[in-house]
Amino acid sequence: MDIDRFITLQTVVEEGSFARAANKLCCTQSTVTYHIKELEQELSVQLFEKIGRRMLLTDAGRTVIPLYRGPKQAVEHTRRPLRPDD
Repeated sequence: MDIDRFITLQTVVEEGSFARAANKLCCTQSTVTYHIKELEQELSVQLFEKIGRRMLLTDAGRTVIPLYRGPKQAVEHTRRPLRPDD
């Protein structure tokens, strides 16, 4: 499982649309769509439903989001610069 797909998922949830998520992630909307489709295929669930112009999480999507928090925190922790003890 690619952490970038989960980052994309979280960004779409935060931004409410694929276009705004793409803008925030500095990528194309087609890349966001690809990441979400790949994640949906890997998990065998539909993560979003389109309501007007907004993308809303399905029940399955709401189940997946909390599972992502642990790996996200691990990645963020490893990215922090190591600081010497004071």
